[in-house]
Amino acid sequence: MDPGVQLLPETAEDSFKVKDFPYTSVVSKCMYLATCTWPDITYTVHELARFMASYGPSHIAAAKHLLQYF
Repeated sequence: MDPGVQLLPETAEDSFKVKDFPYTSVVSKCMYLATCTWPDITYTVHELARFMASYGPSHIAAAKHLLQYF
């Protein structure tokens, strides 16, 4: 995760705009990787998992940044 990035809960309007991205699926698969194989991504996955119910564009950008790590 980029230093200084703060993820905050999104409003209902922002959450509705990004429902096409499989955020919960991506984060849950990264949880498995963080637990079993790559412990160095644990902090980022934990921060992303905090917003499974209220994610927005900033959370998706952070998830995509995490996927670039692989």
